[in-house]
Amino acid sequence: MGQPLDAILRKDLLCSRNDDDGTTNYETINTDDSTISHDVSGSEQGTLVTIDYINGAGLDVLFEVEGSPDDISYAPIVDADIQATDASGTHIFDLTNLNANFIRVSYTFTSGSCDVYVRNSAKRRH
Repeated sequence: MGQPLDAILRKDLLCSRNDDDGTTNYETINTDDSTISHDVSGSEQGTLVTIDYINGAGLDVLFEVEGSPDDISYAPIVDADIQATDASGTHIFDLTNLNANFIRVSYTFTSGSCDVYVRNSAKRRH
Protein backbone atom coordinates (compact mmCIF):
# COMPACT_ATOMS: atom_id res chain seq x y z
CA MET A 1 0.00 0.00 0.00
CA GLY A 2 1.37 3.43 -0.96
CA GLN A 3 2.12 6.29 1.35
CA PRO A 4 -0.73 8.81 1.62
CA LEU A 5 0.24 12.22 0.39
CA ASP A 6 0.69 14.51 3.39
CA ALA A 7 -0.23 17.66 1.51
CA ILE A 8 0.17 19.50 -1.72
CA LEU A 9 2.41 22.56 -1.94
CA ARG A 10 0.29 25.09 -3.83
CA LYS A 11 0.62 28.78 -4.39
CA ASP A 12 -0.90 31.41 -6.63
CA LEU A 13 2.11 33.27 -8.02
CA LEU A 14 0.11 35.98 -9.76
CA CYS A 15 -3.58 36.60 -8.99
CA SER A 16 -5.88 33.88 -7.66
CA ARG A 17 -8.59 31.30 -8.25
CA ASN A 18 -11.57 30.87 -5.96
CA ASP A 19 -11.62 27.18 -4.99
CA ASP A 20 -15.32 27.35 -4.09
CA ASP A 21 -16.67 28.28 -7.51
CA GLY A 22 -13.64 28.17 -9.84
CA THR A 23 -13.70 31.91 -10.59
CA THR A 24 -10.28 33.08 -11.78
CA ASN A 25 -8.98 36.55 -10.99
CA TYR A 26 -6.52 37.83 -13.58
CA GLU A 27 -4.01 40.69 -13.52
CA THR A 28 -3.32 42.82 -16.59
CA ILE A 29 0.37 42.85 -17.47
CA ASN A 30 2.21 44.82 -20.17
CA THR A 31 5.71 45.47 -18.80
CA ASP A 32 8.67 43.25 -17.91
CA ASP A 33 8.47 41.82 -14.39
CA SER A 34 8.18 38.55 -12.47
CA THR A 35 5.72 36.85 -10.14
CA ILE A 36 6.23 36.30 -6.45
CA SER A 37 8.36 33.28 -5.61
CA HIS A 38 7.38 29.92 -4.14
CA ASP A 39 9.52 27.80 -1.81
CA VAL A 40 9.50 24.32 -3.38
CA SER A 41 12.39 22.94 -1.31
CA GLY A 42 9.96 20.57 0.45
CA SER A 43 8.72 19.02 -2.80
CA GLU A 44 9.41 15.57 -4.22
CA GLN A 45 11.91 17.04 -6.74
CA GLY A 46 9.29 18.28 -9.14
CA THR A 47 6.64 20.92 -9.60
CA LEU A 48 3.91 21.96 -12.00
CA VAL A 49 3.73 25.61 -13.14
CA THR A 50 0.63 26.78 -15.01
CA ILE A 51 0.29 30.08 -16.89
CA ASP A 52 -3.21 31.07 -18.06
CA TYR A 53 -3.62 34.21 -20.11
CA ILE A 54 -6.57 35.88 -21.87
CA ASN A 55 -7.42 39.13 -23.65
CA GLY A 56 -4.07 39.34 -25.42
CA ALA A 57 -3.90 42.48 -27.56
CA GLY A 58 -0.96 42.69 -29.99
CA LEU A 59 0.71 40.22 -27.66
CA ASP A 60 4.33 39.13 -27.91
CA VAL A 61 5.65 38.09 -24.50
CA LEU A 62 8.22 35.58 -23.27
CA PHE A 63 7.22 33.67 -20.14
CA GLU A 64 10.12 31.91 -18.36
CA VAL A 65 10.09 29.73 -15.27
CA GLU A 66 13.09 30.67 -13.17
CA GLY A 67 14.81 28.83 -10.32
CA SER A 68 16.87 29.98 -7.35
CA PRO A 69 18.87 28.37 -4.54
CA ASP A 70 18.32 31.31 -2.16
CA ASP A 71 15.29 33.39 -3.32
CA ILE A 72 17.71 36.16 -4.34
CA SER A 73 19.53 35.12 -7.51
CA TYR A 74 17.31 33.64 -10.26
CA ALA A 75 18.06 32.08 -13.63
CA PRO A 76 15.80 30.58 -16.33
CA ILE A 77 15.17 26.84 -16.11
CA VAL A 78 16.13 25.12 -19.39
CA ASP A 79 13.14 24.32 -21.66
CA ALA A 80 10.67 26.03 -19.30
CA ASP A 81 9.76 29.00 -21.46
CA ILE A 82 7.13 29.96 -24.02
CA GLN A 83 6.81 32.86 -26.45
CA ALA A 84 3.10 33.79 -26.36
CA THR A 85 1.64 35.65 -29.34
CA ASP A 86 -1.97 34.47 -29.46
CA ALA A 87 -4.87 36.20 -27.70
CA SER A 88 -5.30 33.49 -25.05
CA GLY A 89 -3.78 30.24 -23.92
CA THR A 90 -2.64 27.94 -21.17
CA HIS A 91 0.89 26.64 -20.79
CA ILE A 92 1.80 23.96 -18.26
CA PHE A 93 5.39 23.18 -17.33
CA ASP A 94 5.87 19.81 -15.59
CA LEU A 95 9.34 20.19 -14.11
CA THR A 96 10.89 16.96 -12.82
CA ASN A 97 14.19 16.42 -11.02
CA LEU A 98 14.09 20.09 -10.06
CA ASN A 99 16.98 21.19 -7.88
CA ALA A 100 15.79 24.76 -7.31
CA ASN A 101 14.66 25.72 -3.81
CA PHE A 102 12.50 28.58 -5.11
CA ILE A 103 10.69 29.18 -8.39
CA ARG A 104 8.94 32.12 -10.05
CA VAL A 105 7.82 33.13 -13.55
CA SER A 106 9.28 36.13 -15.34
CA TYR A 107 7.70 37.83 -18.33
CA THR A 108 9.46 39.94 -20.94
CA PHE A 109 7.32 41.96 -23.36
CA THR A 110 8.09 42.83 -26.95
CA SER A 111 4.59 44.25 -27.41
CA GLY A 112 0.98 44.17 -26.27
CA SER A 113 -0.72 43.23 -23.03
CA CYS A 114 -2.75 40.38 -21.55
CA ASP A 115 -4.55 39.29 -18.40
CA VAL A 116 -2.68 36.49 -16.61
CA TYR A 117 -3.02 34.00 -13.77
CA VAL A 118 0.02 31.94 -12.69
CA ARG A 119 0.02 29.11 -10.17
CA ASN A 120 2.33 26.38 -8.88
CA SER A 121 1.67 22.95 -7.43
CA ALA A 122 3.98 20.22 -6.13
CA LYS A 123 3.80 17.01 -4.09
CA ARG A 124 5.16 17.52 -0.59
CA ARG A 125 8.10 15.37 0.42
CA HIS A 126 7.10 12.66 2.97
